Amino acid sequence: MLGGFPILHPGETVHSGIARLSSLLDCQSEKRLVASLFGRSTITAVKDFPAQLARLVSSFPKGSIPSPTVLINKHTLFPFFAAFQATAKREVVRQQMINSGAPYLALGLMAASCPYPNWLRFCPKCADEDRRELRETFWHRAHQVPGITSCAKHGIRLQDSAARYHNERNRHEFVDAESTVPQVLGYAESCCDVEAFMAFEAEWLLDHPAVDLPPERLREFFLRGLIMRNIANYNEHIRLSRLKAKMLESYGAAFLTRIGCGVSDSSSSWLTRMLGRNPRRQHPVRYLLMSHFLEQRLSSLFVTARNVSPEPFGSAPWPCLNRVCVFFGTGSIHAVDIRISNNGRSVKGTFACAQCGMKYLRLGPDHSQADRRRKDKIPAYGEVWESLLIALWNDSNISLRELSRKLGVDARTVQNQARRLSLSESRSGVSIASDKKDASLGGGCRPDEITSMRDSWLTAQGDFPFAKTTDLRLSHGKSYIYLYRHDRAWLLERVS
Repeated sequence: MLGGFPILHPGETVHSGIARLSSLLDCQSEKRLVASLFGRSTITAVKDFPAQLARLVSSFPKGSIPSPTVLINKHTLFPFFAAFQATAKREVVRQQMINSGAPYLALGLMAASCPYPNWLRFCPKCADEDRRELRETFWHRAHQVPGITSCAKHGIRLQDSAARYHNERNRHEFVDAESTVPQVLGYAESCCDVEAFMAFEAEWLLDHPAVDLPPERLREFFLRGLIMRNIANYNEHIRLSRLKAKMLESYGAAFLTRIGCGVSDSSSSWLTRMLGRNPRRQHPVRYLLMSHFLEQRLSSLFVTARNVSPEPFGSAPWPCLNRVCVFFGTGSIHAVDIRISNNGRSVKGTFACAQCGMKYLRLGPDHSQADRRRKDKIPAYGEVWESLLIALWNDSNISLRELSRKLGVDARTVQNQARRLSLSESRSGVSIASDKKDASLGGGCRPDEITSMRDSWLTAQGDFPFAKTTDLRLSHGKSYIYLYRHDRAWLLERVS
């Protein structure tokens, strides 16, 4: 049994700790060191997924080296890849690292198209800080993640060292960073936004080994983001050509190819596998890239994803918007009837309150919490609302304006509903006869004309939710001009 293992620094790889031990012992034979640590001399000096960790821990006095589980979670790349694996697969890989096995094969990394770096890498500023505070530097695991090219802490690009990531000539050599990283470091190059984002998210994944999210949940989240950007519709049809064009425009072909995320015609199948109806697991770098493209950090996605609904109107319950209902503004609605247009580009939700009977319709998707209190159309006001209208209609002490305020609607709606309920044609001198025009609407228009034009404009917005107002004016000019002249306030609220 060996005397003791060097204290591992936060984020230091197991390989780095063994390399520092070799330097302290001034070991002249790598095979002899490997045999003393692992019980046999054929073990390879692996940088990311070391195996036989139980044997390594047993080679030292109890308490002088962390347990195999702690080594895996805090000093290897396991958490970065495990976050996207099934629970059973994670356990298989964990046991292979504790005992013996082939983690690369279990994780599918042997066939992965995202390339590993050729050399162990370092951040010049991290190396300077290590030497000032610890009097030596070490190999940071966050700097060795495939596809990550910058330091999350300092926002600069990583630099290659003289130590190979996979040393085919000497598979048993453990190279320490202090003797490899230059004492006089060169120019530190700033990284671009996507590189900084991916480095930050990679480090977050490394620091959270309990994160678990299956590809189905990721697909749901990504699909909603693509719908918001008019790259997919609610029928789950994804415009791959548009997605590829947007990604090329955002990142450039050279960068995408360098990190193994090329989107040319011959190499874009990873997008189909990730976003298809039966999604398959992809290399973590590809999930990081898609998260950046959709402007959503994985750190927030993983925390909230199990409670995030992919539905266009969010999660139940929804508020009742009937002002005269005792449950007004509270979450009394627990189901929504969702209808998707034939072309999949628009979605409508119908909400019904079981307490008062009101039904309201809203065009989706919701973009904010404020949208949850928006109603675009009311197919039915419900018995409670209608009963109050009937009770107050012939009360001469209540003006039409006061009545509309109590009912939470405008005066025109009150008159229309009174006519529908066959109430008396006049109250306090206000006529609601269907053949007479309501001067309060302006321009001598009738209430039923206003309703018809409103419905026409809402239908146009629903059929083309991403169209600009100027384009809708060309195709639905009649309803737009009519509403602009006679119902301008209502129209401007919906085109602003």
